[in-house]
Amino acid sequence: MGANFYIRALMEAAAKRLTGRHVEILYQTPYSQRLGRAVNGTAQKSGGRGIITLEPDRPLVDIYKTFLHEAAHLAADWDRFEDSGQPGGVTVKVTYAVNQLHTSMETRAESQAHEWDAWATSRQKTTVGEKLLELAACYPGGVR
Repeated sequence: MGANFYIRALMEAAAKRLTGRHVEILYQTPYSQRLGRAVNGTAQKSGGRGIITLEPDRPLVDIYKTFLHEAAHLAADWDRFEDSGQPGGVTVKVTYAVNQLHTSMETRAESQAHEWDAWATSRQKTTVGEKLLELAACYPGGVR
C-alpha cells in the first residue's frame, strides 16, 4: 500500500485548506458508476462533507496526484455533486449534463491539481509528505 495513516491525515488537512470543506480520505478501490468500472480515485459529497476515495495499491506519488485531482473537483464542482445525505456513503453520483461538461470539469481539475503541486514544489518541497504539509499549513487559498 502506497499511503499510510500519516499521509491520510495530511491529505485530509490539505483538502480542508484547499477546498474549504471537511473531507474524509478513504483507501479502497473506487468504483465509477458513470464509467461502470474501478478507477484510481473518486470525489463525492455525502452528509455535507467531501469524500475522496483513492486506490491504495499504487505508488505514493500517483496516489498524491490523484488526491489533488479529486480535491480540485470538490473545490470547483461542489454544486454539481448530488449529496446522498448519508455520512460515509459512497453511492453518490456526479450529475453531468453532457460529455462536454465532463471533459471541461476533468480538464479544470487536472489544471488545478497541477497548480497546487507546482506551488508546493516552488517552496522547495520534494516529498509527498512535505508537499501535503505545506499545502495544509501555508497555501494562501483554495481554487484560483
